[in-house]
Amino acid sequence: MKNEKLLNNFNFHGEVIDVVSDVADRFRKLSYSKIEASLPATTKFSYQDDRLPISVLDIIPKNDFEDVLVYHLPMGNDINSNMKFLIATIREALPNKRIIVTGNTAEPGQNSAKLAYSDIWEIHLGNVKSLIKPVVRYLANQAINETIQVGYSYGAEKTAMFSSLGHFYNQKITKSIILEPVAIKKRKFIDLAYNFLRSGLLMEDYVKETNCLAYEEARNLATIEGRGTLGYLVGLGRLGNLAISAELAKNNFFNRISTALIHQPQMKSVLGWGKNSELASNHNMLELVTLLKDSFGPRINDLSLDDQTHAMGDNIFLQLALILQSFKILED
Repeated sequence: MKNEKLLNNFNFHGEVIDVVSDVADRFRKLSYSKIEASLPATTKFSYQDDRLPISVLDIIPKNDFEDVLVYHLPMGNDINSNMKFLIATIREALPNKRIIVTGNTAEPGQNSAKLAYSDIWEIHLGNVKSLIKPVVRYLANQAINETIQVGYSYGAEKTAMFSSLGHFYNQKITKSIILEPVAIKKRKFIDLAYNFLRSGLLMEDYVKETNCLAYEEARNLATIEGRGTLGYLVGLGRLGNLAISAELAKNNFFNRISTALIHQPQMKSVLGWGKNSELASNHNMLELVTLLKDSFGPRINDLSLDDQTHAMGDNIFLQLALILQSFKILED
C-alpha cells in the first residue's frame, strides 16, 4: 500500500509501522458510518455560566486505562466527521488510553467554544487562558489532574499553552507531543495567512496518500454539514479565530514551552515537524530545539521528516505514526 511505503521511507520504529499499517488496513475495509458508530456520542459541557457549552468527545476504555490523553484539534475545527476519523485512528492504536477532545471555534452557525468579546480582548493582550479554560474545567469535572497533551498545528500551540498554564490549575502534564507548532517566529499577519494558504494547497495530496474511502466519506460528510474546506475558511474569519491568528503570528511558542518545562519538571516533550513546512520552518525549529536542549537536556526530543510540509497531518495515518513514534521516543 502506498501509505505504508511512505512510512517506510522514514526512520519509524518497526512496531509503529506495524500498528499504523494494521489500523490503516482495518479502516480501509470499513465505511465511515461504522467507524463513527464505534465512538461514543459527542456531548456538550457547560464550563461557565456566561459562556456557550463546548463539544466534548471523551473515549473511556471498557477496561482500566493507563493514561488520559488530551488531543487538541487544529484551528477552526469543532468535533466534525473529519476530526472523528482522526480520533478513531488514535483510539484504535492506543486502546488503553482515555482520549479527551474538545471543539474549537469553527464555521459560522457552530457556537461551541465561541469566544466572548472579553475573551477576544484578553487574547489580544496576550492572555490565552480563555483558550484552555474549557479543557481545564472539563478535566476538573472528571476529577482528572494528570494528562498527556498532544496537538498538531494550532493544536500544538494549545498543547504548549495548556502545559505552560497547567500549574495554575493543579494540572500535571507527564508528556507533550507537539507537531508542527506555528508561533515559532514573529511574522506579519498577512504572511501567516499566506503560509496557511500555501499549506492548504497540498492538503488533498496528503488526503489521497491515505488511500482510504472511509476518510474521504468523512471529509465529504463534513462538507455537506458545512464543515468542509469552505466552511473552514469562512470560520477562520470569525473574530475569535482572527484574534487567535494574530496571537499565532507572534513568537510566543519558545517562552510557553520553556515555562511549561520549568513548572512541569516531570514533563518530557517531542517536537515534530516537516523539513519543508511552510509554518514550522526547519531553520527556526532547529534553532529552537537547540536552545531548549541546552536548557532542558534530554527532556526535549525532536522528530523531523524530510520533504514533508505542514499539511502532512492531513495524511491521517502519517500523523498517527508521528504520535506513536513520539511515544516510543518518550518511553526510551
